Amino acid sequence: MIKIKYQLEIPGSNISTKVSDFVYSIIRKNIINWNIKPGVLMSEKEVSKQINVSRTPVREAFIKLKREGLVEILPQRGTVVSKIDLKRVEEERFIRACIEVAVFNIAMDNFPSELLPIIEKNLKCQQECIENIDYKRFIKLDEEFHRIIYSSCKKEMCWEVIQTVSSHYKRIRVMTLWDKDILRNLIEQHSAMFDSIRKKDRNKAELTIKKHLEKLLFEEDEMKRKYPEYFR
Repeated sequence: MIKIKYQLEIPGSNISTKVSDFVYSIIRKNIINWNIKPGVLMSEKEVSKQINVSRTPVREAFIKLKREGLVEILPQRGTVVSKIDLKRVEEERFIRACIEVAVFNIAMDNFPSELLPIIEKNLKCQQECIENIDYKRFIKLDEEFHRIIYSSCKKEMCWEVIQTVSSHYKRIRVMTLWDKDILRNLIEQHSAMFDSIRKKDRNKAELTIKKHLEKLLFEEDEMKRKYPEYFR
């Protein structure tokens, strides 16, 4: 039996989110964060029981997840969480790299000074995650670090696009965070990226971002060697 971890929020009276979108969000987050691992078989009945919804929105959520390549729907068997597709990871990484370099160039032109201490606090909290071996919190801080920079130059839509097209990239990225040395390298790169913004050093920013995103290429082989059962 799969265990789906989620925390319910009581919606306001004007909430317009469809139930199927709510269910989709819960399952997707659990798949990306490895609460539900590749190869796990899910059923509409079991998921609807755990989330306390009818089977119809679960079925609709599964269809959306299938389009995203996160699940496969098997006739007469159920829905299985897809294994990581490295070809898809590379395409998703490429999309993010192209957008991120452009966003950082814009951010350097006019980065709001009031956001500097917020980024500094974020980096300090990232360091605490290493000391406490708290990679789940680190994931949230990592996402927030990048989101703040996108938001600083009013590129929130670009950030949303990245979130919707990087599910396989995110799964393998979470895997790499199981390694403490990789966590340390990530924080060093984040610090270098932030330093390039403060100093308006475009060359350093571009090199650091490319290194930051391309490091995954070198880590994939190690992850596949350690966890071959999770890859196609």
